[in-house]
Amino acid sequence: MKNGFKKWGEALKANLALVELVRRRVRNIIAVDASGDATYSFSALHEAIELAELECATRIRFVDDGLDAMRPGDRPKPVKNWCRAEIQYPDGATGRLLYVKAQTSEHMPLDVLRYAKEDPTFPNYSTADQLLRAPEFCNLAILGRESMIAALDDCHRWLFGVDAPVTTGAPATPGPTATPSVTTSGPEAAPDRPDGAAVGLAVLQTPDRRAAPVGDVGY
Repeated sequence: MKNGFKKWGEALKANLALVELVRRRVRNIIAVDASGDATYSFSALHEAIELAELECATRIRFVDDGLDAMRPGDRPKPVKNWCRAEIQYPDGATGRLLYVKAQTSEHMPLDVLRYAKEDPTFPNYSTADQLLRAPEFCNLAILGRESMIAALDDCHRWLFGVDAPVTTGAPATPGPTATPSVTTSGPEAAPDRPDGAAVGLAVLQTPDRRAAPVGDVGY
């Protein structure tokens, strides 16, 4: 699928599916991490980077301010919840990684920041209880949407080489319109080609760090 997206999430050796995308020598990768991480350790990402180097002899190195801007430091919230990394494949080819984390940051709508203050566990809900209440689900949906809009607004030219402003007609307030539309498809539908870009998806984790089952996700 030239200049398109190959989108699938795989709960394999690494929770992010990043290693499998690296194994396929994908040039541009967007890794979306929704694993629970209240301490900003980014353990799912670090584990995937270590595994990519061990199994695929591929080095992934952060650029710009890396993960620092994704930690609050002396601020109430992190400046942003995404960062960039360069991928160095063993054959000399290079790639780019846009890492997006499901966490609150300064660019979130005020309603989401207010909800996060009222609910200290947001958005790090455990998969031990997946029966989310309507406010929990709606705010998670808005968090995901706003995270991707902001990340692609900032990184689209760096990732794809062209400008493509990201806009949305959906309101930035909790409600039925925030519910995302998600369909599923089998892994055989994703062509094994390095051109274009691919998206790896992580899932929320239970306290004992076992990932909940995750299927292929199509947008």
